[in-house]
Amino acid sequence: LVIAGLIVQQSSSSLVEYKWWWQDSSNAFHFEHDGVFNNYSLGMDKIGHAYVSHLGYHAIYEAMTWAEFTPRQTLYTSIALPAFWALSIEIGDAFSPYGFSVPDLAANFAGIGYGVLQHKVPFFKNIAFKFSYYPRRPIARLSSNYDDHIYWLSFNMHKLLPGAVGRKWPEVINLAAGYSVEGYSIGQLKREFVF
Repeated sequence: LVIAGLIVQQSSSSLVEYKWWWQDSSNAFHFEHDGVFNNYSLGMDKIGHAYVSHLGYHAIYEAMTWAEFTPRQTLYTSIALPAFWALSIEIGDAFSPYGFSVPDLAANFAGIGYGVLQHKVPFFKNIAFKFSYYPRRPIARLSSNYDDHIYWLSFNMHKLLPGAVGRKWPEVINLAAGYSVEGYSIGQLKREFVF
């Protein structure tokens, strides 16, 4: 069941990407460097790349753990599939007007790496990478509707604070720091940090 699901997910994702971005492209393979956090989205696209790969890593890891694959198979597959997916996107982009983006790929690998770190070093399970979406107008395309995205680091203070202080902190209340942008849709972009 899990193997079939992963095959369907990888295949359907590739088909959707082709339809959305590459179907009518005929460019020569080329690279593009867009400025990372000083680009058209002030880095929201890079954080989005990291988040999607991080989410993919965890989804595959949990599904394979549930299906009782070996820890080694689970870890390697959870790394390989999101990494392959990210690389395939950049190769597709390389033949389109977008171009192959090394910073995009690095952001994807960072998201996967943070997932691995959370599994290998239990401390990092107390710092969760999260996403909020608050649509303020009709949705054109979720993946690039940057005005409505917020990416968060959520801190489990109950476990992060030392001893008695941590035990007194309510388990259901975390502190979070977020990053978003405003004005993307109207071309007047500015950064926002939220807590």
